[in-house]
Amino acid sequence: MSVFELSKLTGYAQTGAIYRLKNGDIKKPSFEMMERIADALSVSMDVFRGGEKND
Repeated sequence: MSVFELSKLTGYAQTGAIYRLKNGDIKKPSFEMMERIADALSVSMDVFRGGEKND
């Protein structure tokens, strides 16, 4: 999926925010941004968590 396509799905008017996240310029994205990306990708926000998972 392209940055443009993800920007459209997340509702961001421009691709700038997604580009900055992809390039590492945004070190701590907001909860809202990650929620919008998770919704656009139809995944749980848990996929963005790092580290070990507790079973």
